[in-house]
Amino acid sequence: MGSARRTEAILDETFRNLKQSRPDLDPLKLDRTRELMRSAIPDCIVNDNQPLEQVFVDLPDPRDAHVMAAALKVQAQVIVTKNLKHLPRKR
Repeated sequence: MGSARRTEAILDETFRNLKQSRPDLDPLKLDRTRELMRSAIPDCIVNDNQPLEQVFVDLPDPRDAHVMAAALKVQAQVIVTKNLKHLPRKR
């Protein structure tokens, strides 16, 4: 069975969006949740995927290239996202 993998950029985007869309949530608790996510699975962070981002410059939103690059780097079988508009179903 695989494990969840993510980049710091994915965590940044996730928690930035949560803080914007859910002002009712305590920002300090969100920061703590982020740290708990990182410490629960120490090897969950994907590093050095930036060189692969250039492969995905043709995405509907090129700012999402980091997600695809990380998936490629770890040979992910699945990408879990709600961003179906900007990430292709197949490539």
